[in-house]
Formats: sequence, C-alpha cells, structure tokens
Amino acid sequence: MHRLLFFILGFTLLAGCNKWPDRKTYQGKQLHKLVTMTSHETIEGKDYHDTLHLYVDKAGFPTLMNNETAYSRRSQDTLWFVGTYILPKVNNRYQDSLMGFIVLKNDLVTSYDPVRGPIVQFEYDSQRRLIKAHHPLSDDTYTYEFKWKGNLLTEVIKTGGYCGDSTHYAIIYEPNVPRYPNAGIAALLDGTNRIFFSKNNHSNSLLLAGYIGAIPDLAVKEIILTGSTQNIIKFANRLDKNGKLQSYQMTMTNSQYRIKRIFDD
Repeated sequence: MHRLLFFILGFTLLAGCNKWPDRKTYQGKQLHKLVTMTSHETIEGKDYHDTLHLYVDKAGFPTLMNNETAYSRRSQDTLWFVGTYILPKVNNRYQDSLMGFIVLKNDLVTSYDPVRGPIVQFEYDSQRRLIKAHHPLSDDTYTYEFKWKGNLLTEVIKTGGYCGDSTHYAIIYEPNVPRYPNAGIAALLDGTNRIFFSKNNHSNSLLLAGYIGAIPDLAVKEIILTGSTQNIIKFANRLDKNGKLQSYQMTMTNSQYRIKRIFDD
C-alpha cells in the first residue's frame, strides 16, 4: 500500500486524463493509470510517434501498456513480466511481443533481463538513489556511475566498451523554479545514453513506475557531455506555476536528433 501511495503522490504530474480511462479492469483486477507519455521523435529527418499508456495494479506493478495486455506475478523478490507493444514504423505498424525477468529488492530493480536484449544490473544507496548500472552491449560492457547532491542527479560517468572509453555527463537544472516530484525525469529518461528508454524493452516503464529509484525534483536545463563523446543536450521545459512538468523538448548540438515528450494532465 505504501508504494501505491508513493505512485499517487509522486506521479501526479504524469497521470493522464485523455481518452484512456483512469481505471481499467483486466482479468478481474482493477488497474490504475499511472502515466500517459507521448513521444515525438525526429531521427535523420524522419518523424516517429509513440504513446505509452502505463497501468499498474494495487501493488504498483506494470500490468497494462499501450492498449495491449500484459501481466505480472510476484514470488518473493522476483517479478516475471510479459507484455506486448505496438511499435510505430514509417508507413505501418507492427507488434513486438517481449518477455522480461526482473529481480526486485526492497521494491527496486536490481537486475533486468529482457529476452531481446542484454541483462542490465542496478545498484542503489540507502536513500533509494541509483548509483551504478552495468549495461552489456554486444561484446562490450558499459558501467554508469551516478552522483547525487541531495535530490538532484548531478553527474553520470560512463566507462567501458572495446576501447575503455569514458564519457562524463554534467546535469544542469532550471534555476528559479519550484521543486516538484519527478520534474527532472529527463535526467534519467534521456540523459544517460538512453539506457532507460528504448522501444524494445520495458525499462522505461519501470523507471516511470518508480522501480529504478529516486527521480530528481527540478526540471533539467541541459546536459553537457565531455570525454570520448562530446555534445550539449538542451531541454525546453513547459512547467506550470508550481513547477509541475507538463512536457519537454530535447535537442543536441552535434546531432539532428530531436525529441518531445508530453505528460498529459
């Protein structure tokens, strides 16, 4: 029950009220809509559109996504998750069925093993802040070290790969705006080489559902990349007067990649 209360309080900024109902019944279970996130991406001149509707059960587990059924069950500290996505293509749509094996400890994901992808491992501190992630990619393994100052993630250091490269991410937040729960979600969702957001896994949903730890409470202004990768990621945020995040648009200095995420309210 305490996690459900956390979801309701912490993700008020993300809860949508569009044509999708706030509650649904699936296999006799009452589900609560946690978030509707609409993403508009421009990659190499092509536009992509994706909408994620995330529903959770009373325990807070992701249970229904993108109008396609999914289910989860829990046995001690292990969550077995099966879902179906509807993924956009340029001229048509196609289904992609996925399975994931997720290990939980204190309601935090410590290991995520998707069928179509490598195992990602996560470590946290005593304040439920993510401090390290191990992300295998092909024959290489990347390690992410996360540094926090209070409620704000300020630095990410990525090391590894074939050449042992290192990239430093310095995260700068909007000045003179109120703090609001989860307003800085872009720092984790888009700020670390997109480790948490991908159309071919469920890790973005786990992040949104609060299973990958604390989320910064100030909107992100920019992220400066130095080292083996150099870039500046700029964020244009739309906030209400209380600092509540309604949308953000992300652009990169050295790339034509653009993305806008809208959190319906």
